[in-house]
Amino acid sequence: MRTPAAAPRAPLVDLFKVVAIQLIVWHHLAFYGPMSDVVYPLSPGLWNWLFDHGRLAVQVFLVMGGYLAAQSLQRRLMATAALPPRKVLAQVWQRYLRLAKPYWLALLAAMLSAALARALMDHPATPGVPTWPQIAAHALMLHDVLDHDGLSAGVWYVAIDLQLYALFMLLAGLATGLARWTGVRLRAWLTFGCLALTALSLYAFNLAPELDMWGLYFFGAYGLGILAHGLSQHRTKWPGLLALSLLLIGALVLAWRDRLVLAGLTAVLLACWGRLQTLPLLSRPLQEGLVPYLAQRSYALFLIHYPVCLAVNAAVTWLWPDDAVFNGLGLCAAWLLSMAAAEVLYLVEVPAARASLRTWPGRLGWLSFGRSTQQG
Repeated sequence: MRTPAAAPRAPLVDLFKVVAIQLIVWHHLAFYGPMSDVVYPLSPGLWNWLFDHGRLAVQVFLVMGGYLAAQSLQRRLMATAALPPRKVLAQVWQRYLRLAKPYWLALLAAMLSAALARALMDHPATPGVPTWPQIAAHALMLHDVLDHDGLSAGVWYVAIDLQLYALFMLLAGLATGLARWTGVRLRAWLTFGCLALTALSLYAFNLAPELDMWGLYFFGAYGLGILAHGLSQHRTKWPGLLALSLLLIGALVLAWRDRLVLAGLTAVLLACWGRLQTLPLLSRPLQEGLVPYLAQRSYALFLIHYPVCLAVNAAVTWLWPDDAVFNGLGLCAAWLLSMAAAEVLYLVEVPAARASLRTWPGRLGWLSFGRSTQQG
């Protein structure tokens, strides 16, 4: 059996990751006070925009999640040509472990930060004292399904990501069986299954907000990413883009959703220029330097920024509760400290990053923002 090749970097995906995670961090800084409450009068338009629209960046992550999952599956199918049931379960388990290791540490940091916040300030957004069932549900990524309050901002997305990946792997396993039974190519069955489940999500499940703890609610955006990856592999894209556009237009006519517009635009861009092969002037800057470096740490930043921001909110509120200047500086400090904490958490997420620190070149390399090869 051949070993799947290492993932090639997708420069546009890296750029989207960097922009989206920064918007999410600043959305949470705007959403969770009290520092943002103090500085709000200085720039109400900016804070209103971050508060109302910053969360839409999650749609970009959903589409990119599907795109990267399809990229990973393509490499695996090139190596094995099939995905039997035991491989499906193994893939889902590996995904859980990859998500869970830094996630558990971030949850611990969130509980410690919440304890500090409860001691230093009185704010309605501060999480309460966690219960053991609540902690267990979070550890298993079942907190929303079991109706527990979140211990940290964004933990719902981690659980949904796991569900979406599991759905995609189940589709791949089902497509493998159908391909053997009918003689029709595996890729055809997988494309048909993803298209059908994406349409079902866009036209039905995504219209029921009470289902937002289930992956099917979000599979519309995730499936668009999967389909975008398939289109990105074809030289002639217009038939697929036309079909994708009609799928989106129909869903928007049924019920207008800003989040779906953003997901659709992201998918179209990835389908057309996911590798930026035809844009060499942009390709090189996005393949080297700061963009891939930050993109690799986007998951770590997503996990750790809330505990850091909560702790800084508590400290600044305790020391300078009504000073707009210090609260503004506190917001900037929370952002910078979140970036630094993400660097530490990244060492837990990626073993290769820990290994690189054992040598002096590795210790210095991350400071230089040099070329990066690890897929984020």
